[in-house]
Amino acid sequence: MATTPTPLVFSGNDNENPQNFLREVERYIQLTRITNEATKVILFSTFISAGSQADIWWGGLTAQQTALWAAIKAVFETQWPAIVVAAKSTLDYQKELLTLRLKEDDVGERITVVGISTWSHLHYHGCLQKLVQDAGVANAPVIIHRQGQKGEGEEREGESAELEARQAGEHADRPSRDPASANAVRNDRTSQQPLPHHHEYPTQTS
Repeated sequence: MATTPTPLVFSGNDNENPQNFLREVERYIQLTRITNEATKVILFSTFISAGSQADIWWGGLTAQQTALWAAIKAVFETQWPAIVVAAKSTLDYQKELLTLRLKEDDVGERITVVGISTWSHLHYHGCLQKLVQDAGVANAPVIIHRQGQKGEGEEREGESAELEARQAGEHADRPSRDPASANAVRNDRTSQQPLPHHHEYPTQTS
């Protein structure tokens, strides 16, 4: 039977994630099926690094604050509140999407991702799909960067020009709602209509 890994000791330093430590202790209690409150309290105290800032904090708690596991978690989260995560915005994902490149020399190359062997273009396609979904766009072009070609600034200018040209073409295909343009079209159509037949009568001379 596999043993349950014990949580790492907690010191309360800035380079530690307090919420991860609390979750590890909670997971250990659940997996080892500890139900006695006194045992939970003693167990938690053994994961506090001796002589640390967390040890000083623990020694200053009252008996009421350390009577129950729920009370310990409450005072712990008051002392070390959860770090607020700065979630990425849609614009952040769109910026990442614009900078995502697959070098031409890397196409068809075998790479290792988190210990798994895969192909570079398949990994790129997966990253592209993830960014497209997170960016909230319908689709995105596959950009293969060629060595020795245009610089990044020139390449972006070309992409911007292409986008503007595409948008201009879409607007050109749409019917104009400008009253002046509509009148010009109607006047043009009127000028193309045939004039009524004009009869000429002979002039009588005396």
